[in-house]
Amino acid sequence: MSLCTFVVCAHDKTAARNKSTRVPEVFFYVLAAFGGAAGLLLGMYLFRHKTKKAKFQFFWRVCL
Repeated sequence: MSLCTFVVCAHDKTAARNKSTRVPEVFFYVLAAFGGAAGLLLGMYLFRHKTKKAKFQFFWRVCL
């Protein structure tokens, strides 16, 4: 599940760079809740993806 979440994070970062259709944030939360938290954390910091977004930072500080 973490690998799947990591791939989705990479896809969303690419979409952000290309100004294409993005993955909804709630989808990241669902993936993380179902076992993909490690993949999302790795993707966030490896791709510098959503690391400045306050809502995401709050989510990780509360959940971890």
